[in-house]
Amino acid sequence: MPTNRRVLSRPRRQLDEYEYSELLTLRSPLIAGTGFWKRDAPGLRVADQRDEDRMRELWRTREVELVTMWVDGWRPQSPFAGYREIGCPGSRPPGWWKFANRHPRKSGDDQPGI
Repeated sequence: MPTNRRVLSRPRRQLDEYEYSELLTLRSPLIAGTGFWKRDAPGLRVADQRDEDRMRELWRTREVELVTMWVDGWRPQSPFAGYREIGCPGSRPPGWWKFANRHPRKSGDDQPGI
């Protein structure tokens, strides 16, 4: 039976370089009020007031995009984004290890099994 429903394709919200930088490195930007900072969250440090639920959701929906940016060596234009590291093929950003890693390492997993 036909319906009058139309499929809407909404563009994803574009992130700014402060948000990309914080997603990849887990380092807060040097400018307060940017990145994933929540003004109403408890805590004294900006890192304590981070919106980790939103970061986890973005890693879930944009994992391929974020890892590709990391491997390609993306760097923000602003020197205040708090970004110092550069990725390389075969590596993963710190944000991936916290929010997207599906198989966390156990203690004693330092050496591959022989």
